[in-house]
Amino acid sequence: HFSVLLKHQVPNSLTVYGKAGSGKTTNVMSTLNQIKEISEKKKLKIQILYVNCKTLNTEFRILVDITNKLGILYQGCFLNVYYENLQTYMKSTGKSIILVLDEVDSVKGKDINNLIYNLYETSMQTFNINKTGVCVVSITNRLNFLDSLEPKTRSRFMDDTLIFEPYNAIELKNLLTQRAEVGFSSDA
Repeated sequence: HFSVLLKHQVPNSLTVYGKAGSGKTTNVMSTLNQIKEISEKKKLKIQILYVNCKTLNTEFRILVDITNKLGILYQGCFLNVYYENLQTYMKSTGKSIILVLDEVDSVKGKDINNLIYNLYETSMQTFNINKTGVCVVSITNRLNFLDSLEPKTRSRFMDDTLIFEPYNAIELKNLLTQRAEVGFSSDA
């Protein structure tokens, strides 16, 4: 999915589904850490941001967190200025952003619709100027998450999906054995 970054393109957004404890966040973050290492070696302009939407569950709080992590210091209350600052950041740095929204289903109603819609619009505007953009990685427990979005938001949210099935007994045993070996090794 993220291999298009090597061609200096912005990947489609990704929605990761699965029950609690199925390894969604761990796997996404592990993959993104590998992408970060590769991007640093190849000098790709990529910024990876993680937001826990369980604690930051409004459009405003998420945007404040994103811009603070990017070093953009704006303390106003106008949402459009946060999007403009995000766009300015991508234009001036030439960096694309991979934005992980963990527990995205904790953001309700208009806030999630506005956030996704406006991130997509911001992404398209900067992509048309300098080929940068925002790839949203949504992590959710709800298989019907996309169905809860307004049609105009859903139509803009071109995404790929990845479903994490619950572990079976053998997989769980192997996972616990592997982690116990690492946890109880002399290097730990």
